[in-house]
Amino acid sequence: MSKSVRSSRLYAQTAKLGPARRARTGLVLGSALAIGFAGCGEVNDEGGEPIAQVTGAIHASPPRPATFSVFSFASRTSTSNFYPDGDVRLESVARGATTWRQDDLQTVRSATILLDDGVDEARGGHNFASGQGINSVPDPWETEGPATITPTGDDLAGSLGNFNLTSIVVTRENVGTASLEVEFRKPSTTFFFWERGSTASPTTANSDLLVEALDEHGRVTASHKLLRSEYTPTGIAITTWNGSFASPSTPGGAPPQLGSVGLSIDRPTRRLRLTSVQEAPGGVRDDGPDYKVIAADLGQPHDASGEPLIGWVADLNAGTDQRGALFRIDLTSGQRELVSDFGNPAQGPLGLNPLGVNVEDSGSIVVTDTGAGRNGRSAIFRVNPRTGRRFLVSDFGNAAQGPLGLHPEALLFDVDGDFLVADENHPDPTLAFLVFKVDHVTGRRRLLADFSDASKGPVSAGLERVAVEPGTHNVIVTDRDYGAGRNGALFRVNRFTGRRTIISDFGDATLGPVAVNPEGIVFESDRLIVIQDENEHDSQLLRVDLQTGRRAFIARYSDPAQGVLADHPEGLGRLPDGRLLVVDEGGEDGEEGAAGAVLVIDPSTGFRTRLTDFGDAAQGPLGIDPAYIDVEPSARHEGHRHR
Repeated sequence: MSKSVRSSRLYAQTAKLGPARRARTGLVLGSALAIGFAGCGEVNDEGGEPIAQVTGAIHASPPRPATFSVFSFASRTSTSNFYPDGDVRLESVARGATTWRQDDLQTVRSATILLDDGVDEARGGHNFASGQGINSVPDPWETEGPATITPTGDDLAGSLGNFNLTSIVVTRENVGTASLEVEFRKPSTTFFFWERGSTASPTTANSDLLVEALDEHGRVTASHKLLRSEYTPTGIAITTWNGSFASPSTPGGAPPQLGSVGLSIDRPTRRLRLTSVQEAPGGVRDDGPDYKVIAADLGQPHDASGEPLIGWVADLNAGTDQRGALFRIDLTSGQRELVSDFGNPAQGPLGLNPLGVNVEDSGSIVVTDTGAGRNGRSAIFRVNPRTGRRFLVSDFGNAAQGPLGLHPEALLFDVDGDFLVADENHPDPTLAFLVFKVDHVTGRRRLLADFSDASKGPVSAGLERVAVEPGTHNVIVTDRDYGAGRNGALFRVNRFTGRRTIISDFGDATLGPVAVNPEGIVFESDRLIVIQDENEHDSQLLRVDLQTGRRAFIARYSDPAQGVLADHPEGLGRLPDGRLLVVDEGGEDGEEGAAGAVLVIDPSTGFRTRLTDFGDAAQGPLGIDPAYIDVEPSARHEGHRHR
C-alpha cells in the first residue's frame, strides 16, 4: 500500500478519536517519536488500531543518532518589477564565504500530508494551505504552486518545488497538528528555511516548527525545534494568496517579511518531517508556521571563480588608423586584451567600423562592420579568438551573395546557427526595411521579412535588432521610430508567412514605462527580454513580457542613486548569474569616462558598477568607442546559447 494511502487512512483514524486522544496524538507526534509515520503500518478499514507491522523496525538496531546545527545565511533574490506583489525568486544563498547558486540547490520533489486534524470552521479546510504571491500567476518571473485552502500533498510539493519565495506552505492556527513529510531528490546535509512574519511580527518569523530527519525506513535520526527566535530577518517582503484570503489582508497594506534560518546535519538525509502543534491557550502554541525549505547539494558548491568568464567587445575606432578593434575582456577582473586589429592587414581583410559582436558555440567571434564591404555597405567577419585572424563571411554590397543591404550593424543567432540581421537603411525606398537570414557558412543572404510591405502588417520606421522567439516559428524585431510619437515598438514576425504584429508599442503608457529608441535585446527566459532604450538624453533599461507586451523599469542611466552613470549605453549582454552587461560608449573627449566602459547591472535593483574602463591603461590596451558585447558560451545562460 502506498505511503499516501496509509497516511490518508491514518488521518481518517485520527479524526475519529475524541478530543483528548486527538490532542495526545498531536503531542506524541510532536515529541519526535523514534519511528516515523512511514513505519507505522496500515490502519484497518474499520478505523481500529494500526495494524502492527513495525516489529522489524522495533527490533532492528537503532540508527546512529545524528545532530542538527543551526546557522544563519543571507539570501539574494530578484523580482521582475512587473508586480510589487508578484514573484520573489531566490538566486543564491550565502553562508560566510560559501555561496550556493540555484545550480547548487534542490527543491522539494514530493510531499505527503501525514496529519492535518485542525478544522477551519470559518473558511473551510484544515490547517494546511498552499500559498503564492497575490500576483504570482500573471508574473512570469518564476513558477509557483497552487493557491488553495484544501491542499493535497502534491499541491504542497508544488508550493515547495520551485525557487519562488512567495510560494509557500501556509499553516493556519486552529487547534490541531499539521505534519508534512517532504523528500528531496538527493540526500543533503544542509537545509535552508524561510518563515513568513505576520501583521503582529512583520519583519521576521513568528512561528515554531519541529524538523525531524528520517532515514530510508522512516525512523527519526535527528530532531530540532526551530524556534521563531532563531530566524534572522531578511528584509524580503512577500504577499500571499491561498485561494481564500490574502496577506496583507487589505490592499496597500504592509506585506510581511521573511525570516531565515539554516539547519545542517552530520549525516545526509533526503527526507524531513515538518510538524507544528496548536493547542488551546496554555498548551503548545507553534502559531502556524508559513514556510519554504530548500536543500543544498552535497559537496562544495560550484566555484564560479574557477571558471573564466570571458566577454568580447567591438570598438569602432580603436586599432591602427582607428579602423576598429576586437577586445577580449576578463569578466571577473575587467582586464582587456586586443585580439584583432581591424586596421592590420596581416590579420585579414580590413574593417572600418566594427560594431556588432557575437560568439558562436564553437568559440569563433562574429563581427558586423558597418563600414566594410563593397561601397561600405557593411560586412560580417568571422574572427579566430586565438590569433585574431579575420575571414569575410558576407559582404552586403556583393549581389552574388543575395539581396543588398546598407549598414546593418548587429546580428543575433538563429536556432541553426545562421545569422539574423535587421537592415536599417536599405537603398531601395520600396524595400526600406528588411530582415535577412544569412547562411553562417556561405554568407548567402535571403529575405526573411520586408517591413515596408503594408499587406504583412504595420510598417516599420527604423529596424534595429532581430532574435528568435523561443518555442515558436516567430522572430521578434525592435523598431526605434515606430508610432505617432516615434517611440518605437517590438514586433513579432511569423518567419513562414512574413505576417507581423506589435507586441509592445513603446509609446503606449498603459503597457509600462515609455521609451524613445528601443534597440538591443537580451533574453532572461523564454518569455522575458531586456531591451536597451538608447535615448540620447535619458537612456533606460526595460524588461518586456513577450506574452503581454507589458514593460517594467530596471534602470535609468542618468540616476546617480543607481550607481555609475552612463553617457551613451550601447551594447547589452548577460552573465550566468543574471546580471546584465552594458557597454557605455562614453562621453565627449576630455570628459571622465570619455573612452567608454563596460558596466555590470543588477537586474532587480538597477544598480551599476564599472567592470572595465577603456581609458585606464592599467586594465589593458586603450579603447576609444566600445560598442557591443557578447560572452563566451560557457558564460551564457543555459537554454539561450543560440541567441
